[in-house]
Amino acid sequence: MAQISLLNTRTASFGDLISNGKIYRVPPFQRDYSWNEEHWEDLWQDVLALHTSRNSIHYMGAIVLQSSSTSDKEFTIIDGQQRLATLSIIAIAVIEKIQKLADREVQAEEKRANQERQEILKRTYLCDKDPRSLRYSSKIILNESNNDFYQSNLINLRTPLNVRSLSKSNQLLWRAFQEQAFELLDRLENYSSLFIALDNSNDDFWRDTPENRQYIREMQLFGVKQAYPTLFTAYEKFSAEDFTRLLKLVCVISFRYTVVSSLNPNELEMPYDRVAIGIANGEITSPRQVFDNLRSVYVSDEKFLQDFALLSISTRGQRKKLARYILGKLETEVSGKEVNEDSFSIEHILPESPSSEWMQNFTDMQIEEMVYRIGNLTPLEHHLNRQVSNGSYTLKREVYRHSVYQLTRDILAEEWTPDTLAVRQRQLAKRAIHIWRSDFAS
Repeated sequence: MAQISLLNTRTASFGDLISNGKIYRVPPFQRDYSWNEEHWEDLWQDVLALHTSRNSIHYMGAIVLQSSSTSDKEFTIIDGQQRLATLSIIAIAVIEKIQKLADREVQAEEKRANQERQEILKRTYLCDKDPRSLRYSSKIILNESNNDFYQSNLINLRTPLNVRSLSKSNQLLWRAFQEQAFELLDRLENYSSLFIALDNSNDDFWRDTPENRQYIREMQLFGVKQAYPTLFTAYEKFSAEDFTRLLKLVCVISFRYTVVSSLNPNELEMPYDRVAIGIANGEITSPRQVFDNLRSVYVSDEKFLQDFALLSISTRGQRKKLARYILGKLETEVSGKEVNEDSFSIEHILPESPSSEWMQNFTDMQIEEMVYRIGNLTPLEHHLNRQVSNGSYTLKREVYRHSVYQLTRDILAEEWTPDTLAVRQRQLAKRAIHIWRSDFAS
Protein backbone atom coordinates (compact mmCIF):
# COMPACT_ATOMS: atom_id res chain seq x y z
CA MET A 1 0.00 0.00 0.00
CA ALA A 2 1.35 3.47 -0.85
CA GLN A 3 2.43 5.66 2.06
CA ILE A 4 -0.05 8.44 2.79
CA SER A 5 1.41 11.91 3.49
CA LEU A 6 -0.73 14.07 5.72
CA LEU A 7 -0.55 17.85 5.87
CA ASN A 8 -0.66 18.93 9.49
CA THR A 9 -1.24 22.67 9.97
CA ARG A 10 -1.06 24.49 13.28
CA THR A 11 -0.09 27.77 14.84
CA ALA A 12 3.13 27.84 16.84
CA SER A 13 5.35 30.44 18.47
CA PHE A 14 9.08 30.71 17.80
CA GLY A 15 9.66 29.24 21.26
CA ASP A 16 7.40 26.27 20.47
CA LEU A 17 9.25 25.55 17.26
CA ILE A 18 12.74 25.32 18.68
CA SER A 19 12.03 23.81 22.10
CA ASN A 20 12.40 20.22 23.27
CA GLY A 21 15.58 19.44 21.38
CA LYS A 22 14.16 19.92 17.88
CA ILE A 23 16.55 20.42 14.96
CA TYR A 24 15.71 22.18 11.71
CA ARG A 25 17.76 21.60 8.56
CA VAL A 26 17.79 23.66 5.41
CA PRO A 27 18.25 21.31 2.40
CA PRO A 28 21.92 21.50 1.27
CA PHE A 29 21.16 22.98 -2.13
CA GLN A 30 18.28 25.26 -1.19
CA ARG A 31 18.85 28.94 -1.98
CA ASP A 32 21.29 30.91 0.15
CA TYR A 33 20.35 33.48 2.76
CA SER A 34 19.11 36.52 0.81
CA TRP A 35 17.16 38.82 3.11
CA ASN A 36 17.98 42.52 2.95
CA GLU A 37 16.89 45.79 4.60
CA GLU A 38 13.31 45.60 3.35
CA HIS A 39 12.75 42.12 4.77
CA TRP A 40 14.56 42.94 8.02
CA GLU A 41 12.49 46.08 8.54
CA ASP A 42 9.23 44.16 8.11
CA LEU A 43 10.31 41.62 10.71
CA TRP A 44 11.61 44.32 13.06
CA GLN A 45 8.21 46.02 12.93
CA ASP A 46 6.59 42.74 13.99
CA VAL A 47 9.04 42.43 16.88
CA LEU A 48 8.46 46.05 17.90
CA ALA A 49 4.71 45.50 17.78
CA LEU A 50 5.07 42.54 20.15
CA HIS A 51 7.24 44.65 22.44
CA THR A 52 4.60 47.37 22.58
CA SER A 53 1.66 45.06 23.19
CA ARG A 54 2.89 42.31 25.46
CA ASN A 55 -0.33 40.27 25.43
CA SER A 56 -0.86 40.37 21.68
CA ILE A 57 0.08 37.80 19.07
CA HIS A 58 1.48 38.75 15.68
CA TYR A 59 1.40 36.48 12.65
CA MET A 60 4.93 36.34 11.26
CA GLY A 61 4.25 34.15 8.26
CA ALA A 62 4.04 30.49 7.32
CA ILE A 63 6.82 27.95 7.79
CA VAL A 64 6.59 24.67 5.88
CA LEU A 65 8.37 21.70 7.43
CA GLN A 66 8.89 18.08 6.45
CA SER A 67 9.27 15.58 9.28
CA SER A 68 12.12 13.10 9.30
CA SER A 69 11.54 9.42 8.73
CA THR A 70 14.19 8.55 11.32
CA SER A 71 13.53 11.03 14.16
CA ASP A 72 10.54 12.91 15.53
CA LYS A 73 12.93 15.70 16.59
CA GLU A 74 14.33 16.54 13.15
CA PHE A 75 12.62 18.54 10.41
CA THR A 76 13.56 19.78 6.97
CA ILE A 77 12.67 23.42 6.27
CA ILE A 78 10.83 23.57 2.96
CA ASP A 79 9.83 27.23 3.31
CA GLY A 80 10.61 29.80 6.02
CA GLN A 81 14.37 29.37 6.35
CA GLN A 82 15.05 33.12 5.91
CA ARG A 83 12.70 34.03 8.75
CA LEU A 84 13.96 31.33 11.12
CA ALA A 85 17.59 32.23 10.46
CA THR A 86 16.91 35.93 11.06
CA LEU A 87 15.03 35.27 14.31
CA SER A 88 17.95 33.20 15.53
CA ILE A 89 20.29 36.08 14.68
CA ILE A 90 18.25 38.35 16.96
CA ALA A 91 18.73 35.78 19.73
CA ILE A 92 22.49 35.75 19.04
CA ALA A 93 22.61 39.55 19.28
CA VAL A 94 20.77 39.47 22.62
CA ILE A 95 23.22 36.88 23.94
CA GLU A 96 26.21 38.98 22.90
CA LYS A 97 24.67 42.04 24.59
CA ILE A 98 24.33 40.06 27.82
CA GLN A 99 27.90 38.76 27.47
CA LYS A 100 29.18 42.33 27.26
CA LEU A 101 27.18 43.20 30.37
CA ALA A 102 28.73 40.24 32.18
CA ASP A 103 32.24 41.22 31.03
CA ARG A 104 31.78 44.76 32.38
CA GLU A 105 30.16 43.68 35.62
CA VAL A 106 32.30 44.11 38.75
CA GLN A 107 29.97 42.43 41.22
CA ALA A 108 30.54 38.68 41.14
CA GLU A 109 26.88 37.89 41.84
CA GLU A 110 25.59 40.04 38.96
CA LYS A 111 28.28 38.65 36.69
CA ARG A 112 27.16 35.09 37.41
CA ALA A 113 23.50 36.08 36.93
CA ASN A 114 24.19 37.49 33.47
CA GLN A 115 26.27 34.46 32.54
CA GLU A 116 23.38 32.25 33.61
CA ARG A 117 20.94 34.32 31.53
CA GLN A 118 23.26 33.97 28.55
CA GLU A 119 23.41 30.20 29.00
CA ILE A 120 19.62 29.86 29.31
CA LEU A 121 19.02 31.91 26.15
CA LYS A 122 21.65 29.97 24.25
CA ARG A 123 20.11 26.62 25.17
CA THR A 124 16.58 27.87 24.54
CA TYR A 125 17.04 29.54 21.17
CA LEU A 126 20.30 28.40 19.60
CA CYS A 127 21.75 25.07 20.58
CA ASP A 128 21.55 22.17 23.01
CA LYS A 129 24.49 20.74 24.94
CA ASP A 130 25.11 17.04 24.53
CA PRO A 131 25.27 15.45 28.03
CA ARG A 132 28.01 13.02 26.92
CA SER A 133 30.33 15.18 24.83
CA LEU A 134 29.33 18.49 26.52
CA ARG A 135 29.45 20.04 23.07
CA TYR A 136 26.74 22.29 21.68
CA SER A 137 24.66 21.18 18.71
CA SER A 138 22.79 23.84 16.76
CA LYS A 139 18.99 23.84 16.56
CA ILE A 140 19.12 25.33 13.04
CA ILE A 141 21.39 23.98 10.31
CA LEU A 142 21.61 26.18 7.22
CA ASN A 143 22.48 25.13 3.66
CA GLU A 144 26.00 24.18 2.64
CA SER A 145 26.87 27.75 1.59
CA ASN A 146 25.87 29.39 4.88
CA ASN A 147 26.09 26.78 7.62
CA ASP A 148 29.85 26.87 8.31
CA PHE A 149 29.80 30.64 8.75
CA TYR A 150 26.61 30.51 10.83
CA GLN A 151 27.98 27.85 13.19
CA SER A 152 31.60 29.01 13.44
CA ASN A 153 31.16 32.77 13.52
CA LEU A 154 27.63 33.75 14.49
CA ILE A 155 26.76 31.16 17.13
CA ASN A 156 30.26 31.34 18.61
CA LEU A 157 30.31 35.16 18.42
CA ARG A 158 33.49 35.27 16.34
CA THR A 159 34.20 38.24 14.08
CA PRO A 160 35.28 37.17 10.58
CA LEU A 161 38.85 38.14 9.69
CA ASN A 162 37.79 39.74 6.40
CA VAL A 163 34.12 40.46 5.86
CA ARG A 164 34.70 41.40 2.22
CA SER A 165 36.07 37.98 1.47
CA LEU A 166 32.81 36.34 2.53
CA SER A 167 30.25 35.20 0.00
CA LYS A 168 27.40 37.64 -0.67
CA SER A 169 24.91 35.57 1.36
CA ASN A 170 27.27 35.29 4.34
CA GLN A 171 27.85 39.04 4.17
CA LEU A 172 24.07 39.45 4.46
CA LEU A 173 24.04 37.15 7.49
CA TRP A 174 26.80 39.21 9.08
CA ARG A 175 25.02 42.49 8.32
CA ALA A 176 21.78 41.12 9.76
CA PHE A 177 23.70 40.37 12.96
CA GLN A 178 26.23 43.19 13.26
CA GLU A 179 24.13 46.07 11.96
CA GLN A 180 20.44 45.27 11.84
CA ALA A 181 19.92 43.10 14.93
CA PHE A 182 21.89 45.43 17.18
CA GLU A 183 20.06 48.40 15.74
CA LEU A 184 16.79 46.68 16.65
CA LEU A 185 18.00 46.06 20.22
CA ASP A 186 19.11 49.68 20.52
CA ARG A 187 15.70 50.81 19.27
CA LEU A 188 13.94 48.56 21.78
CA GLU A 189 16.11 49.97 24.55
CA ASN A 190 15.53 53.55 23.43
CA TYR A 191 11.80 52.91 23.11
CA SER A 192 11.51 51.64 26.69
CA SER A 193 11.09 55.13 28.17
CA LEU A 194 8.59 56.13 25.49
CA PHE A 195 6.76 52.81 25.86
CA ILE A 196 6.26 53.41 29.59
CA ALA A 197 5.30 57.06 29.03
CA LEU A 198 2.66 56.18 26.41
CA ASP A 199 0.78 54.42 29.18
CA ASN A 200 1.13 57.20 31.76
CA SER A 201 0.15 60.79 31.06
CA ASN A 202 1.81 61.90 34.30
CA ASP A 203 5.19 60.42 33.38
CA ASP A 204 8.09 62.86 33.62
CA PHE A 205 8.80 62.01 29.98
CA TRP A 206 6.15 64.59 29.01
CA ARG A 207 7.62 67.37 31.18
CA ASP A 208 8.81 69.40 28.18
CA THR A 209 5.69 68.70 26.10
CA PRO A 210 2.78 68.99 28.57
CA GLU A 211 0.36 69.46 25.64
CA ASN A 212 0.83 65.75 24.90
CA ARG A 213 -0.58 64.64 28.25
CA GLN A 214 -4.24 65.01 27.21
CA TYR A 215 -3.67 62.79 24.16
CA ILE A 216 -1.89 60.16 26.25
CA ARG A 217 -4.90 60.11 28.59
CA GLU A 218 -7.19 59.64 25.60
CA MET A 219 -5.05 56.80 24.23
CA GLN A 220 -5.28 55.06 27.60
CA LEU A 221 -9.03 55.61 27.67
CA PHE A 222 -9.52 54.23 24.16
CA GLY A 223 -7.12 51.32 24.67
CA VAL A 224 -4.82 52.39 21.83
CA LYS A 225 -1.91 49.96 21.29
CA GLN A 226 -1.91 49.35 17.54
CA ALA A 227 -0.34 52.74 16.80
CA TYR A 228 2.74 52.21 18.99
CA PRO A 229 5.15 51.20 16.17
CA THR A 230 4.16 54.34 14.26
CA LEU A 231 4.59 56.51 17.35
CA PHE A 232 7.99 54.99 18.14
CA THR A 233 9.31 55.66 14.65
CA ALA A 234 7.73 59.12 14.45
CA TYR A 235 9.24 60.13 17.79
CA GLU A 236 12.68 59.64 16.24
CA LYS A 237 11.89 61.26 12.89
CA PHE A 238 9.31 64.01 13.51
CA SER A 239 9.67 67.37 15.21
CA ALA A 240 8.11 67.78 18.66
CA GLU A 241 5.24 69.78 17.13
CA ASP A 242 4.53 67.17 14.47
CA PHE A 243 4.67 64.37 17.05
CA THR A 244 1.98 66.18 19.06
CA ARG A 245 -0.14 66.53 15.90
CA LEU A 246 0.33 62.81 15.26
CA LEU A 247 -0.82 61.94 18.79
CA LYS A 248 -3.96 63.99 18.22
CA LEU A 249 -4.56 62.23 14.88
CA VAL A 250 -4.17 58.80 16.47
CA CYS A 251 -6.72 59.73 19.15
CA VAL A 252 -9.25 61.01 16.60
CA ILE A 253 -8.88 57.91 14.42
CA SER A 254 -9.24 55.61 17.44
CA PHE A 255 -12.27 57.43 18.82
CA ARG A 256 -14.09 57.28 15.50
CA TYR A 257 -13.00 53.75 14.58
CA THR A 258 -13.06 51.91 17.89
CA VAL A 259 -15.17 53.85 20.39
CA VAL A 260 -18.02 55.08 18.20
CA SER A 261 -18.14 52.74 15.21
CA SER A 262 -17.08 49.64 17.23
CA LEU A 263 -14.86 48.32 14.43
CA ASN A 264 -12.24 45.66 15.11
CA PRO A 265 -9.13 47.45 16.48
CA ASN A 266 -6.89 44.57 15.36
CA GLU A 267 -7.53 45.67 11.78
CA LEU A 268 -5.56 48.84 12.57
CA GLU A 269 -2.29 46.96 13.06
CA MET A 270 -1.31 46.49 9.42
CA PRO A 271 -2.03 50.11 8.33
CA TYR A 272 -0.05 51.45 11.29
CA ASP A 273 2.82 49.03 10.62
CA ARG A 274 2.98 50.16 6.99
CA VAL A 275 3.06 53.79 8.15
CA ALA A 276 5.86 53.00 10.61
CA ILE A 277 7.92 51.47 7.80
CA GLY A 278 7.17 54.49 5.60
CA ILE A 279 8.36 56.88 8.31
CA ALA A 280 11.48 54.79 8.94
CA ASN A 281 12.55 54.78 5.29
CA GLY A 282 11.73 58.46 4.73
CA GLU A 283 8.69 58.04 2.49
CA ILE A 284 6.38 59.57 5.12
CA THR A 285 7.68 62.78 6.70
CA SER A 286 4.66 64.58 8.17
CA PRO A 287 1.40 63.96 10.07
CA ARG A 288 -0.54 64.91 6.94
CA GLN A 289 1.16 62.11 5.01
CA VAL A 290 0.36 59.76 7.89
CA PHE A 291 -3.29 60.73 7.55
CA ASP A 292 -3.18 60.19 3.79
CA ASN A 293 -1.88 56.66 4.40
CA LEU A 294 -4.54 55.97 7.06
CA ARG A 295 -7.57 57.25 5.16
CA SER A 296 -8.89 53.71 4.83
CA VAL A 297 -9.36 53.50 8.61
CA TYR A 298 -10.58 57.07 9.14
CA VAL A 299 -14.33 56.71 9.65
CA SER A 300 -16.22 59.11 7.38
CA ASP A 301 -18.36 61.94 8.79
CA GLU A 302 -21.49 60.22 7.46
CA LYS A 303 -20.81 56.92 9.22
CA PHE A 304 -19.57 58.66 12.36
CA LEU A 305 -22.78 60.75 12.53
CA GLN A 306 -24.92 57.67 12.05
CA ASP A 307 -23.06 55.61 14.68
CA PHE A 308 -22.77 58.42 17.24
CA ALA A 309 -26.53 59.02 16.96
CA LEU A 310 -27.02 55.51 18.37
CA LEU A 311 -24.05 55.39 20.76
CA SER A 312 -24.55 53.92 24.22
CA ILE A 313 -21.88 54.10 26.91
CA SER A 314 -22.40 52.32 30.21
CA THR A 315 -21.81 54.52 33.23
CA ARG A 316 -20.70 51.57 35.32
CA GLY A 317 -17.16 50.31 35.83
CA GLN A 318 -14.31 51.43 33.56
CA ARG A 319 -16.68 52.71 30.87
CA LYS A 320 -17.82 55.46 33.24
CA LYS A 321 -14.56 57.35 32.57
CA LEU A 322 -15.30 57.22 28.86
CA ALA A 323 -18.81 58.60 29.39
CA ARG A 324 -17.36 61.45 31.49
CA TYR A 325 -14.80 62.20 28.80
CA ILE A 326 -17.43 62.41 26.04
CA LEU A 327 -19.77 64.60 28.09
CA GLY A 328 -16.87 66.86 29.09
CA LYS A 329 -15.84 67.34 25.46
CA LEU A 330 -19.43 68.07 24.40
CA GLU A 331 -19.84 70.60 27.21
CA THR A 332 -16.63 72.37 26.19
CA GLU A 333 -17.85 72.51 22.59
CA VAL A 334 -21.20 74.00 23.64
CA SER A 335 -20.03 76.43 26.34
CA GLY A 336 -16.56 77.30 25.05
CA LYS A 337 -15.14 76.60 28.52
CA GLU A 338 -12.74 73.86 29.58
CA VAL A 339 -14.42 71.34 31.87
CA ASN A 340 -12.88 69.17 34.56
CA GLU A 341 -14.30 65.72 33.86
CA ASP A 342 -14.26 64.87 37.57
CA SER A 343 -16.23 67.97 38.56
CA PHE A 344 -19.68 66.67 37.65
CA SER A 345 -21.99 63.73 38.15
CA ILE A 346 -23.38 61.87 35.16
CA GLU A 347 -27.09 62.53 35.17
CA HIS A 348 -29.40 60.01 33.51
CA ILE A 349 -32.39 61.98 32.29
CA LEU A 350 -34.38 58.76 32.02
CA PRO A 351 -33.30 57.27 35.38
CA GLU A 352 -31.51 53.94 35.70
CA SER A 353 -34.26 52.94 38.13
CA PRO A 354 -37.30 54.83 36.85
CA SER A 355 -40.55 55.21 38.79
CA SER A 356 -43.87 54.07 37.35
CA GLU A 357 -44.45 57.61 36.05
CA TRP A 358 -41.72 57.08 33.42
CA MET A 359 -43.53 53.97 32.14
CA GLN A 360 -46.06 56.21 30.43
CA ASN A 361 -43.48 57.15 27.78
CA PHE A 362 -41.03 54.20 27.82
CA THR A 363 -41.51 50.46 27.61
CA ASP A 364 -39.27 48.13 29.61
CA MET A 365 -37.35 47.29 26.44
CA GLN A 366 -36.85 50.99 25.58
CA ILE A 367 -35.62 51.72 29.09
CA GLU A 368 -33.02 48.95 28.84
CA GLU A 369 -31.94 50.11 25.38
CA MET A 370 -31.88 53.87 25.97
CA VAL A 371 -30.85 54.54 29.56
CA TYR A 372 -27.13 54.65 28.61
CA ARG A 373 -27.54 56.37 25.27
CA ILE A 374 -25.41 59.53 25.05
CA GLY A 375 -28.57 61.50 24.34
CA ASN A 376 -29.89 60.46 27.75
CA LEU A 377 -26.77 61.56 29.65
CA THR A 378 -25.80 65.04 30.76
CA PRO A 379 -23.35 66.63 33.23
CA LEU A 380 -24.85 67.89 36.50
CA GLU A 381 -23.52 69.20 39.79
CA HIS A 382 -23.29 66.54 42.48
CA HIS A 383 -25.79 68.17 44.82
CA LEU A 384 -28.32 68.74 42.03
CA ASN A 385 -27.93 65.15 40.88
CA ARG A 386 -28.80 63.95 44.37
CA GLN A 387 -31.76 66.34 44.42
CA VAL A 388 -33.39 65.05 41.23
CA SER A 389 -32.45 61.37 41.76
CA ASN A 390 -35.15 59.22 40.11
CA GLY A 391 -37.71 62.01 40.01
CA SER A 392 -40.06 62.98 37.23
CA TYR A 393 -38.93 64.78 34.09
CA THR A 394 -40.93 67.87 35.12
CA LEU A 395 -38.88 68.12 38.34
CA LYS A 396 -35.63 67.45 36.54
CA ARG A 397 -36.19 70.05 33.82
CA GLU A 398 -36.75 72.73 36.46
CA VAL A 399 -33.50 71.80 38.26
CA TYR A 400 -31.56 71.66 34.97
CA ARG A 401 -32.29 75.37 34.45
CA HIS A 402 -30.02 76.17 37.44
CA SER A 403 -27.04 74.07 36.33
CA VAL A 404 -23.73 75.69 35.42
CA TYR A 405 -23.44 73.29 32.48
CA GLN A 406 -24.74 74.68 29.20
CA LEU A 407 -25.33 71.19 27.82
CA THR A 408 -27.80 70.59 30.65
CA ARG A 409 -29.48 74.01 30.56
CA ASP A 410 -30.23 73.38 26.87
CA ILE A 411 -32.59 70.51 27.74
CA LEU A 412 -35.89 72.28 27.11
CA ALA A 413 -38.23 69.62 25.70
CA GLU A 414 -41.74 69.62 27.14
CA GLU A 415 -41.54 65.88 27.77
CA TRP A 416 -38.87 63.22 27.66
CA THR A 417 -39.69 60.43 25.23
CA PRO A 418 -37.72 58.08 22.98
CA ASP A 419 -38.21 60.60 20.17
CA THR A 420 -36.94 63.63 22.12
CA LEU A 421 -33.96 61.57 23.35
CA ALA A 422 -33.13 60.59 19.75
CA VAL A 423 -33.45 64.21 18.57
CA ARG A 424 -31.04 65.40 21.27
CA GLN A 425 -28.54 62.65 20.43
CA ARG A 426 -28.56 63.56 16.73
CA GLN A 427 -27.84 67.16 17.69
CA LEU A 428 -24.93 66.01 19.85
CA ALA A 429 -23.68 63.81 17.01
CA LYS A 430 -23.45 66.85 14.72
CA ARG A 431 -21.30 68.59 17.32
CA ALA A 432 -19.20 65.45 17.80
CA ILE A 433 -18.21 65.48 14.13
CA HIS A 434 -16.36 68.76 14.69
CA ILE A 435 -14.84 67.75 18.04
CA TRP A 436 -13.36 64.45 16.85
CA ARG A 437 -12.24 65.43 13.38
CA SER A 438 -8.79 65.20 11.84
CA ASP A 439 -7.07 68.50 11.10
CA PHE A 440 -6.24 67.04 7.69
CA ALA A 441 -9.73 65.88 6.67
CA SER A 442 -11.15 67.84 3.75
